[in-house]
Order: sequence, then structure tokens, then C-alpha cells
Amino acid sequence: MRSAPAPAFPARAMPATSATLITLPAVAALSACSGPPPTIDVDPTAHRAEVTAFHEARVAELAAPDSWLSLIGLHYLPEGESTMGSDPSNDIVLPEGKAVPFVGRVVRSGADVRFVAAEGVRVTSGIDSTMALSAGSGAFP
Repeated sequence: MRSAPAPAFPARAMPATSATLITLPAVAALSACSGPPPTIDVDPTAHRAEVTAFHEARVAELAAPDSWLSLIGLHYLPEGESTMGSDPSNDIVLPEGKAVPFVGRVVRSGADVRFVAAEGVRVTSGIDSTMALSAGSGAFP
């Protein structure tokens, strides 16, 4: 009977540090499985009130005049003056039926942006007829 061929690479004993690195996580994982997690007492009425308060605050935040839901478009504003309105000749064209043909102009000077409503145009959504903001300010005055 023939003996098994010798392995191509001689077997080596596993270094102690490798054995430790394998054994410690296994022991830690097994010791964590000691039973069910502790119960957490939750008052259903208080939980419902907390969720309702969060929901109402979130809806108010989204309905604010400077929220993402009031965004009318993402338009690059070049340096200088840009006209806006529903007329296709404007630099920033707004949806027809949602704006008059010429709403006003937006003037950008560096990081500062100023909106000036056209004469006779009444702005009804969150801002006055003139408004100035620094780019990135993230809030209405």
C-alpha cells in the first residue's frame, strides 16, 4: 500500500497571535447570546404624542416659504442681471399660468443676489417686492 504524497508546502503551526485573533471574536459573540434583550417600557400614548408632534413640525418645516417644496427651479445665475417670468424671452422662464410674463429681475453681484419685482407685480409667496440675500444663506430675511 502506498502512503499519501507529501504536501507541496510543509504544515506550520498557527502563530499564537492568529489563534487569539480568531478566538476572541468567537468568544465575544457567544457571550453576547445570553438570552433575550431586556424589555423597554413604552407608554403608547406618550409615543403617539411624540410621533404626532414630530410629524406636525416636519409638515410645518416643509410648508415654509423657504423649504424645498416651494422651490420653483434650479437656474444658474450668471453675474449681472437676469430677467424672469413666463414669457419665453426671459432668462429664467417660469411655468405659464403660474407667473405673469415678466415677474422681475434677479441681479447677482459675486455671492450677493437681489430680486426686484417688476412695476405692478405683486409678489405673494413669502418675500417682499425687493429682497437681497447672500448666496448660501439658506433663509429668507
